[in-house]
Amino acid sequence: MTAPHNPTGKPSPVQQDYIARINRVMDYIQAHLDQPLTLHELAEVAHFSRFHFHRIFTAYNGEPLYGYIRRKRLEKAASFLKDNQNDPVRDIAFRCGFSDQAVFSRAFREHFGMSPTEYCRKGVPQLSKERKTDRKIGQTDPEGAAYFRDHISHLKTENMKFDVQIKQMPEMHVAYCRHTGAYHGIEQAFNKLMVWAGPRGLIRFPETRMLGVYHDDPDVTDEKKLQSSACITVPEDTKVSGEIGKMKIEGGTYAVARFEIDETQFGEAWNSVMRDWLPDSGYQCDDRPHYELYHNDPKTHPEKKFILDICIPVIPA
Repeated sequence: MTAPHNPTGKPSPVQQDYIARINRVMDYIQAHLDQPLTLHELAEVAHFSRFHFHRIFTAYNGEPLYGYIRRKRLEKAASFLKDNQNDPVRDIAFRCGFSDQAVFSRAFREHFGMSPTEYCRKGVPQLSKERKTDRKIGQTDPEGAAYFRDHISHLKTENMKFDVQIKQMPEMHVAYCRHTGAYHGIEQAFNKLMVWAGPRGLIRFPETRMLGVYHDDPDVTDEKKLQSSACITVPEDTKVSGEIGKMKIEGGTYAVARFEIDETQFGEAWNSVMRDWLPDSGYQCDDRPHYELYHNDPKTHPEKKFILDICIPVIPA
């Protein structure tokens, strides 16, 4: 997210406060897409008056409030249709905040140019946007001692080997810096986050964990509107402000795929899990956020590779 034009190039304290408020609203919307969302409710989350809130949201986020909510619901539905093709369209519509299947189907056709049933039948193009990155990743605990394993499978896609484990992942409180745009641009958000966290004594590897949280499906959402969050784990009572927000990453059952890859292979790594492992796994995605959990600094790796887990929230199919 960027603030409206400021000749200094840096958001003023007031603009930073507005960014923090709008981020809170976007987090709230993401967590409540299956529920009615009113202007009054969201204005209270942002601590703005109802009269001013809609205009401020549009100015900072680039699209009107209800257009944003509608788009997020439809994109969430498209991801469900793509990943959970055995689920009835009616159930997916309700899970994404539509109380009427006919209304959902019309809105879906307007947005995607085809009906939900056609979308399910035709599928979507294979991921074409590589999650390329040269993010500066710090070291975290490679042992994952807090996790336990109850399932593992060994897979290989082309030259990419990886393990998938079904784990009970812990709840995590994180400070984040939000990025809007192509996912590889999240490096900028990590840089801002580290500049903020360092002087506050919040970078304490290996205790501190680094995550990239991805809020949208790049198969569904326009690249310019993709939202992601650069995150580090922090104590629950950590104070944040401005462009740095705080949120809770839900725990629970996740498919956790361990990779050792270079900066050009992020897209194929995600494809390998979603395309090659998930369909025959006996699991399907649910609507908690997907994230990457980083375990090393690639600059210290002999081949400059990233060691990371791709964490996909799942439920039995």
